Amino acid sequence: MGDFFGGIAALPPHGLGALAVILAYALQSEVRFGARARSHSTGGSDRGSTRALSLASAVPVLGFVLAMKAPGSSWIPEWFRAATLPGMPAIAWAGVAAGFAGCGVRLWSVLTLRERYTRTLLTHDGHAVERGGPYRWVRHPGYLGSLLVLNGVAMASGSRGAGSLGPAHVKE
Repeated sequence: MGDFFGGIAALPPHGLGALAVILAYALQSEVRFGARARSHSTGGSDRGSTRALSLASAVPVLGFVLAMKAPGSSWIPEWFRAATLPGMPAIAWAGVAAGFAGCGVRLWSVLTLRERYTRTLLTHDGHAVERGGPYRWVRHPGYLGSLLVLNGVAMASGSRGAGSLGPAHVKE
């Protein structure tokens, strides 16, 4: 257990900020009002979007973990260790800010829809299109918030490979 906390303590400040974003995102994702909103069952309108978003979420989080481990880990490929973002650490702090903004947008979405904000995409008879709160500007602010969080975490890693996890996506 000491190695675990030692590893966290060894993170750069922006890495700690990104870890805080990940924790806020996880906690915020548990904020749901009512049993229907907390359900994991999908409706026909979901068409796999819940599964796709869950899998896509793993890529930048895994990339962040690898990037934070990369400097002292010989088992991580060289292309990944060498693929740093320009403008560090300012770009990493911009990523942390984007991540927290994304958490805020998602939470605003939840608080606007209340029990209609579900874990999966569900539609019901008599569903009305929401036009208040963040829905005034964006049709799917929950997804926008997730994109901000996940891209912010990838930026905060300081690695160009964190968002792609593949050497073909890393350009010099």
